[in-house]
Amino acid sequence: MNHLKQTIRSLIHRPGFTALVVSTLAIAIGANSAIFSVLNGVVLEPLPYDEPGELIMIWESNPSQGLEQSTTSAATFVDWRERSEAFESMAAYRYRGYTLTLDGVPQRIASVETAPALFDLLGVSPLIGRSFTAEEEAPGSERLVVLSHGAWENRFGADPSVLGRAIPLDGEPHTVVGVMPRGFTFPPGDTDVEVWSPLTMDLENLLSRPHRMYNTLGRVADGVTEQRARSEMESIAAELAREYPESNDGWSVTLVPARDQLLGDTSATVWVLFGAVSLVLLIGCVNVANLLLVRSAERSKSAAVSAAF
Repeated sequence: MNHLKQTIRSLIHRPGFTALVVSTLAIAIGANSAIFSVLNGVVLEPLPYDEPGELIMIWESNPSQGLEQSTTSAATFVDWRERSEAFESMAAYRYRGYTLTLDGVPQRIASVETAPALFDLLGVSPLIGRSFTAEEEAPGSERLVVLSHGAWENRFGADPSVLGRAIPLDGEPHTVVGVMPRGFTFPPGDTDVEVWSPLTMDLENLLSRPHRMYNTLGRVADGVTEQRARSEMESIAAELAREYPESNDGWSVTLVPARDQLLGDTSATVWVLFGAVSLVLLIGCVNVANLLLVRSAERSKSAAVSAAF
């Protein structure tokens, strides 16, 4: 305790020295905290979904055309979903936009059309209300919507009675069936999306296979490796190429873990930044140690001179 009191008194008597030490450590620690927050949110926990390691993006690919990650057609997506055993479920989706008119004021908002299976696939339930049912993939359910938490708060005042309310999108009434929890985004990290609606498909009259417009997300079944899923999907792609040579000849598939798809080259960049600021912290600590050694040497010299007299 006496040492602590002496240290505090010493720091008070040397305000310039104290300010230099504190500011050096504060800058170094602050930079590390900021970058670690980014590292944690972007790299360590980038996907706030259930068992995110099981989520895989599925793309069509055509090496002869230089296409490694291409969207797919509704018909091909349905074939993937029906023929695959390696995937527990799949969901197709695509961006679209709506004009939302509230109090006579039209505003353009971002939205996503998605297969009803998406929310169950992600393992995230609405905060209030419900998501879409499998039956709502059939035509006639286009005018149902699930709201983001931000849209619910900012546009509807977090009013729970918004459930069942018809809101005007592109001049047509769309019924709100659910509101997602705070922090939920899909596609991952896209906070601009305010509305999700069912991607409906007439299974008897699907668009032709060259109309490639959908992204596909899948969840592998328990115990299935990425390699097994890739091999199966390549076999299915080969089958489709033989069955529909006009549209699928030369086309295969590319599988990318959803986490890798989201991060891309970002992961390496963030780790480099974290290493750099860690080095800054180390340098800061060394500088503080040097300052303390210099000060200690000065005090020792002063004490020696005093003892000599």
